[in-house]
Amino acid sequence: MINKKLLSLRKAIKTGKPNFERQAVNNYPQFKGKWRRPRGIHNKMKNCIKGNRYMPAVGYGSPKSVIGLTSKGMIPVHISNVNDFKEVSDECAAVISASIGMKKRIFLLNFALGKKIHIIGVKSVEDEINRIRSVFEGRKKLRSSKEKKIEEKKKRMEKTEETKEAKKESTNLGIKDGRVQEVKGENESKK
Repeated sequence: MINKKLLSLRKAIKTGKPNFERQAVNNYPQFKGKWRRPRGIHNKMKNCIKGNRYMPAVGYGSPKSVIGLTSKGMIPVHISNVNDFKEVSDECAAVISASIGMKKRIFLLNFALGKKIHIIGVKSVEDEINRIRSVFEGRKKLRSSKEKKIEEKKKRMEKTEETKEAKKESTNLGIKDGRVQEVKGENESKK
């Protein structure tokens, strides 16, 4: 296992590390959280003159043996399918890829739960599985309600078409020369 002293040293270094931001960040809000190295000849920040912002330096880095490890000292292994779990050992922790869909995520979480593998980014595996299942149930309810609305709309359309046809049949009207006239039945026209 990784030396806990090195992990605590890394934590202490990172707490003392400032947020490195480019010069003139106080004048331009779009510079916030971004870093560009100052390149001017007489630049006070580049020359490390007192009272100016700090620049990144080697001293802010972590010890070599602890670089890339989690806060518990485990090696993160990216998981995108079941075969990737073969790479996970006792010193490793699984990170399920963000691009994986919910159905496959449930499958991978169940597999990790059975093998008792630690997963980074998930507080409780069972709670995560239940959350995803509840999302699925909500989607099913939404889909079924949409289908019901579509069916009701179709029924309403059919009823309106039937009523229109009934009105046409009940009113025996015909159009000649742009004028509406009553169409006489066959018996009346022969008389």
